[in-house]
Amino acid sequence: MLTQKYGYYFLQIVFCCIFVGLIYLISPYVLKQNISYYASLLSHTLVIEAKPLPRLATSSEVLPAIVSPIGPIAGYVESQHIVKDVQSTLVKVANKKDQTHSVLDHQPTIFLYTTHNRESFLPHLNQSKPELAFSEIINIQQLLPGFEGHLSQAGFKVYRDQTDIQTILKKENLTYQKSYDVSRRALEKIIQEVPNLTYSFDIHRDSNRREVTTVRIDDVSYAKLLFVIGKDHPGFEKNEIFARRLSEALNTKYPGISRGVKLLGGSGRNGIYNQDVVATSVLIEVGGVDNTMEEAERSLEKIAECLSVLH
Repeated sequence: MLTQKYGYYFLQIVFCCIFVGLIYLISPYVLKQNISYYASLLSHTLVIEAKPLPRLATSSEVLPAIVSPIGPIAGYVESQHIVKDVQSTLVKVANKKDQTHSVLDHQPTIFLYTTHNRESFLPHLNQSKPELAFSEIINIQQLLPGFEGHLSQAGFKVYRDQTDIQTILKKENLTYQKSYDVSRRALEKIIQEVPNLTYSFDIHRDSNRREVTTVRIDDVSYAKLLFVIGKDHPGFEKNEIFARRLSEALNTKYPGISRGVKLLGGSGRNGIYNQDVVATSVLIEVGGVDNTMEEAERSLEKIAECLSVLH
């Protein structure tokens, strides 16, 4: 019995040794298979994660077409392949467009009117006496459309009043001295429509004779310009500063075309000339009784040219 018992334990030990040996022999193969399996899974996972990359590359091929109008930034975005940079750049472009619209919205504006709208020029009336240089048909008001055209070409938005002031004076039984009160109505009306009006020009014709009001530049005759500022209102200095700048700009480019700036006020004069409404309001005397419409038109064209640079 004892021999059988020990024989049983001996067989158990032998079987355990055989089992351990088999495990030892088989384990490298199993381990290798497991490694291959997990490596395959890992490799497969990486491929899955890598699938978006071709789409990114495809998108990047479109980037130059999207970004090319933007300028130097295009190269940066194309090299980085970062979509958010494109979005950021497009926002900047949109802002730039907004700035463009803003500039257009703030286009400088000018109001043109003629308080003494029937002032005219003797050569067109077959008259010789200065006191007869007035006309209901041929007068300085006819200069406004051409002046408006030059100003528009120079980048200004122009508002023009064609009111026949003298007819209103007669209708309302007002004296000639009330002309500025009547023309002020149109100015105040345009201020309501265009609160930030940039300039207002009241066009007149001086009563001086040809030797005072004419200049030749490059063998072409021009009507001299005189800028009149009323000094009987607070803040007239701003009007004066603007008028002097414009006068100097004109004489710098076209020597002698401007007679300068004249301050008027005191007893017997209007002294305001509606210039208290806009700080850059100016009364402009264009030529005199002996000048022609053509000479006056040439000078107004030079105002538009110099004003565009001055602004």
